[in-house]
Amino acid sequence: MEKPKRPYSLFKRSAVKPNTCIYYCRFRDENGDYMSPVSTLQFSKAAARNWADERLKEGKIILHGPSAVFTPWASLSEIIDNSSPDRAIK
Repeated sequence: MEKPKRPYSLFKRSAVKPNTCIYYCRFRDENGDYMSPVSTLQFSKAAARNWADERLKEGKIILHGPSAVFTPWASLSEIIDNSSPDRAIK
């Protein structure tokens, strides 16, 4: 029988201090795909799991949607002012 999937995944990355790792969490979105990782600021897997469970319980999952900076894309003609002799950026 297949084990049920957790709504998140934990993994560790090296920290600035030598021989130290910080756990990161990737929550699943409504499609079941993993979202961008978020630092739990925890040094043990058990503490990171508690952190993720608390976020789920409180409904404080950080959703990373499309960035307003990059969507919609501006065309080059909208960015460069062609009327100026030095073609200054607006």
